[in-house]
Amino acid sequence: MRYIAVNDGVDSYVENSNDMTPFKAVMNDMYAKDISKKVRTAKTTQKLKGEFIGSIAPYGYKKSAENKHKLEVDEETACIVRRIFKMAIDNMPMAAIAQQLSVEKIPTP
Repeated sequence: MRYIAVNDGVDSYVENSNDMTPFKAVMNDMYAKDISKKVRTAKTTQKLKGEFIGSIAPYGYKKSAENKHKLEVDEETACIVRRIFKMAIDNMPMAAIAQQLSVEKIPTP
């Protein structure tokens, strides 16, 4: 098997084409781990500050127009969510709740 890395001047068929390849591989691995750690730390900080970090808002909410890390109640679907919770509090089984919403042709989230 032949390995060619044009940017690094590496060709496994050419002897000693680049003696730095093993060191570059280690440095690239360390860089990837460092970036991963920084991203995880940034996400954890956002969560601790109470910021929303998801890509899609949960059903009944929408992302704020001013700040994508804040959620606002979506008044169009909030009444459905409140109704679902009311049915659950009244001990209605989940399957019955889903069936009732289907009968009323309420779209799934």
